[in-house]
Amino acid sequence: MWNAGHNYNHAELEVVKELERELFKYNPGFRSMWHDDFEAYFRGTMNQERWERRERERSKELAEIQRKRMLEDFEYVRFRHELAVLEEQLFGDSNFSMKYNEWQKDWSQRREKWETDKLYQTAKDWGWELSKAAFQLYEKYKIIHLFRIGINASYVPAKIVFASSDTPFEEPINSLEDLSWNTSWIGYTLSATFANRSLESLLELKQGKSNINLNLEKFLRIGLGIRKELIDRLEKLHQLGLSRL
Repeated sequence: MWNAGHNYNHAELEVVKELERELFKYNPGFRSMWHDDFEAYFRGTMNQERWERRERERSKELAEIQRKRMLEDFEYVRFRHELAVLEEQLFGDSNFSMKYNEWQKDWSQRREKWETDKLYQTAKDWGWELSKAAFQLYEKYKIIHLFRIGINASYVPAKIVFASSDTPFEEPINSLEDLSWNTSWIGYTLSATFANRSLESLLELKQGKSNINLNLEKFLRIGLGIRKELIDRLEKLHQLGLSRL
């Protein structure tokens, strides 16, 4: 798993938990699998055997839930029947390969969207360079803010990619809760959160006048620009979402 095999000390563990808590909050699949219990989820990320055992348990839980619904809920039975018919039509369709090619084309267009995104390009260069440098310096100086930067900075471009993997508000927006679970909203929110944590630790290093070989001014300047752009995009999404209510 993500954290399995790492022998973190207490301070490092708190940084990793801080990051994982944010990822867990916005992942309904993991929250459902672990019954909204972050501590249980986090222990699972630290132990592959525990995680795999929970996956098996969850599979049995879902099978039992489905069995009961098939016995008790006529509407659900009808839904399952309609779904089976739809799958048969789809996979038995002689045009399925053509539809698959259309999906591939759509994915290529989405990929091009974030690969040509100036914010993504800036964040990728900034995040990867900063994360690599921070981890290298952490091995030498053991300053926890370097570890925190290393953990968070690389997630900034990754979550911009996540935000770009969907078209904003393809589904109807009926409430502010719908807005909060929109893919683009979640991606930019997480990216901004991880950028902010990286900036917080960069400022701590600067104010502490740590004698380390890291261009703090450059990384702060670029990072602040990335955060500003992420906040601007969230504001535009917010206004777009409100206009769809």
